Amino acid sequence: MADPNIPRFLKIDESNHHLRDTHSMGVINTNTAGLLAYQRRKELIERQLTQEKQQKIEINNLRNELAEMKSLLMDLVKKEK
Repeated sequence: MADPNIPRFLKIDESNHHLRDTHSMGVINTNTAGLLAYQRRKELIERQLTQEKQQKIEINNLRNELAEMKSLLMDLVKKEK
């Protein structure tokens, strides 16, 4: 059982964002603004990566279509001769 004279959470750094849980000995980060900023950055990066992947797919599709068109034109030129 926990000693009632020992506080549940103890400050462990000067930023006041890290607390030590004296029961589990775990470290708790209480910087919610930092967490929200991290989540926004992560979401932005994921959106950018998704957009880049989609652009690469579109470029590859265009390349394939262009190659197909070139092949068809070459066939037409050969038939004309």
